[in-house]
Amino acid sequence: MDVFAASAIVSEISYKPGWEIWSDAYGDHLLVKVRARVQDSRAAEIREIVLTQDLAIDARLLAVLDEPALVDHVFGRLLEIERHEAQEWYRYRGVLVNDPHGPCPGVHKGLQ
Repeated sequence: MDVFAASAIVSEISYKPGWEIWSDAYGDHLLVKVRARVQDSRAAEIREIVLTQDLAIDARLLAVLDEPALVDHVFGRLLEIERHEAQEWYRYRGVLVNDPHGPCPGVHKGLQ
């Protein structure tokens, strides 16, 4: 599949309200763009931030993907973004368990 066919497939993908998904061709690579409005887990006041994530898919991967596989691949990448968001909010006894922005991501601070 070439980047133009892949881009057409991505243009048909949608996700939950407040999330946008689109793509741009970058040479023979496809950049899938995700923009989401999410609440800042570190702010005392409730405020939304806009998260923009580029998901690069290179030509070698595009060459072996068919339509269902590309749709599944983008879904898997969305799950990675949602996992990151869950890590920002998940707490034990009020302490962030796995801060994805901390100095040692993966260290379970709340369980010490």
